[in-house]
Amino acid sequence: MEITNFDSNDLAAFIVNRELYAEKEYFFESKDILNIIYISQVQDFCKICDNQKPFINKNSKTENNRHYQGWPTVTIIEYEQSKFKFIQFQCVTCEEETRNYMLLQSINDNKISFLKFGEFPRNDLKQNKQLSKFYKKDQDLYRKASTCLAHGFGVGAFAYMRRIVENNILNLLELIADGYDADESVITALNELKKESPMSDKIEIANNALPSSLKPSGINPLKTIYKVLSEGVHKLSDEECLNKAKQIDQCMLFITSELANHKKNVEMLKGNLSKLNS
Repeated sequence: MEITNFDSNDLAAFIVNRELYAEKEYFFESKDILNIIYISQVQDFCKICDNQKPFINKNSKTENNRHYQGWPTVTIIEYEQSKFKFIQFQCVTCEEETRNYMLLQSINDNKISFLKFGEFPRNDLKQNKQLSKFYKKDQDLYRKASTCLAHGFGVGAFAYMRRIVENNILNLLELIADGYDADESVITALNELKKESPMSDKIEIANNALPSSLKPSGINPLKTIYKVLSEGVHKLSDEECLNKAKQIDQCMLFITSELANHKKNVEMLKGNLSKLNS
């Protein structure tokens, strides 16, 4: 379980973004803080407004609209040791779309924990467009991995992420070759990858072909990712697998985004140079 000092913005993000049955625990120095812990609004995407919007706690609305000024109009913490909480938020712009959450609040000494056990409407799967495009031949696997991430199934997410990484090593090299004018080392790596060889060898070949800009402080990203994926299913807890699967997803997003942007910038430069010479 995550443990940190209490922060209302952190709790708001936890309520909106975390999967069902996720838990978060906070420390507080005195029970006096229970009188000022509140969530007046959260941030989320409104489908009606088609934009990211603040959603105001419906119970916090007053005739003076004090919630717009940051007043602590809603206390979600109560002194009972265990308490079920229902919180409803409404888009501040269209006042039509709502978010509904169920929490279990537990107090023990100087700690308070929250268990998120309900939400409506159900969160859409968060799939990055860049990665979804890159994993075009593995859409089903990526959707299953995203589903596992959304529902907190860490080991399942790990297993799917490993298969996805293995299946897309060749695609990654082709993206490098396309964006870096396919120098001899990349072409050699591509030819090697097409041969039958252990996956660990393919990871090493692909990693050596990565440009230095994708190796911060000399760290081998693909080798690190694959090592964690290989060992994680057998050694890590479900929660650890969940957290690391999210980190791996972000690492792959960085690598593919950097390569795609590099290709785009190179094409832009070529176009401008061609115009200069015309």
